[in-house]
Amino acid sequence: MKTSFLGKHLIFKIIILTLCLGCKDDNKTLKLTFMEMRGNGPGWGQAIVIQTPNGHTYLYDTGSNYPGGEFDAGKEMIAPFLEKNHIKEIDGVVISHSHRDHFGGFEYLMNNYKIKHLYDSGYKFTSDPKYDSIYKPEYISKGDKYKQVKKGDTLGWDKDLEIEILSPPKGYITEDPKNYSDPVDHHNPNANSVVMRMKYKNNVFLFIGDSNQSGQPYLIKHYNEKDLKATVLCLGHGGSFPQFAETVKPEIVVESCLNGVDEPANQAKKIYSQVGSDVYATCWNGTVQVVSDGDNCTVSTERIYNQ
Repeated sequence: MKTSFLGKHLIFKIIILTLCLGCKDDNKTLKLTFMEMRGNGPGWGQAIVIQTPNGHTYLYDTGSNYPGGEFDAGKEMIAPFLEKNHIKEIDGVVISHSHRDHFGGFEYLMNNYKIKHLYDSGYKFTSDPKYDSIYKPEYISKGDKYKQVKKGDTLGWDKDLEIEILSPPKGYITEDPKNYSDPVDHHNPNANSVVMRMKYKNNVFLFIGDSNQSGQPYLIKHYNEKDLKATVLCLGHGGSFPQFAETVKPEIVVESCLNGVDEPANQAKKIYSQVGSDVYATCWNGTVQVVSDGDNCTVSTERIYNQ
């Protein structure tokens, strides 16, 4: 029996479709870009752009912007990056805690981009309430989605990613005033930073904000080494502690801190080099990008820093 041209064409299309369905897209990558923090002013700062394997864009913190300062991370670092990468809207923003060196760029981004989701721990920093009293209410008033995240929550950002919130707990972590000479109110937000574990195939990324000498012991106490072990550890300036480094044993550490204020980077280098980590810092290397194919990570930096 002869097969018509139409029949042959249909058979050919079925074969191609079958082959395509059996193929895996091995070119998908997860990209983390750690923005350089420039300018003068207090604080250290962190802003990480997360580009997921299936084309979504999220931010973990938005960098610094202090009153009277010369630097707005949202305007000067994040927006140019988004424009260069043809990103017109932001799928979501996580504010790890409400200190200005972590939420400072949010106002500019909120006023110039569509941000679909906002996430934070709900812990309020009463000494500087601008984020909780102005920025967040203004964002919510636009009808956009807000979610307060706690330990055990999961985030469905991308079908190829597994994302879990490890901290803070429901009742938050309370600092001991005896540990500080300055007001403990400043340190409580650090302890209650949003800690996020992101898994892409065989690579694990741990975001800890400014989790400090109370926040990191909490993680060690409530999770085992398998839960905390990471390929890439994203550090703020909460501090580097030997016990946490021994537990996480990251292959790569990226410390976000203000140019010219490299104390956190020096501390991270000292502690994490002892467990075999490669340590990068935005104050040394400028903008740092980590690209993962799910099995391996490659790091590129704006500047080479020879220590």
